[in-house]
Amino acid sequence: MRGKLLIIQKNLKFTISIWIKKEVPMVGYKTKDGGVYRRGGIEDYIPQSQYGEEHREKVVKDILRNWVRLSRDGKFHALLATNSIIEAIEYYRLLKDNPLDLKVTALFDKNLDYTGETIFKQDGLVEIIEDYNDMFDQYFPYQNKHNLKRILL
Repeated sequence: MRGKLLIIQKNLKFTISIWIKKEVPMVGYKTKDGGVYRRGGIEDYIPQSQYGEEHREKVVKDILRNWVRLSRDGKFHALLATNSIIEAIEYYRLLKDNPLDLKVTALFDKNLDYTGETIFKQDGLVEIIEDYNDMFDQYFPYQNKHNLKRILL
């Protein structure tokens, strides 16, 4: 038989098993005839509840544990893409005070998504801008947050 058995385990209580022929795409796809989304990627079978605080802490631990090797002893930088502004802020807060003294910031689209948890997002962005200003002796007020994006890019 050709194929592989892939087991994705959230924790000891939750396991998803999928029979795979050849390769499994990361995500599903939209059909050519109108763009109806079809499940089929491995990410379609993993519940969003998996990506909570415990998951983020493990990701951060893995980043810090492997940083020196993966960055070639600090010669390269890294980017962590998240699914939402809230998730980016939560990762930022986990990474900003790190034992490797990595310089960490976050970057958002200039059109801040004001749906849900607006105060959390604004407070997080103010915190990130203030931390950046302190870290690099700069002055980017919250009102000019788009200028920070230009500097970072």
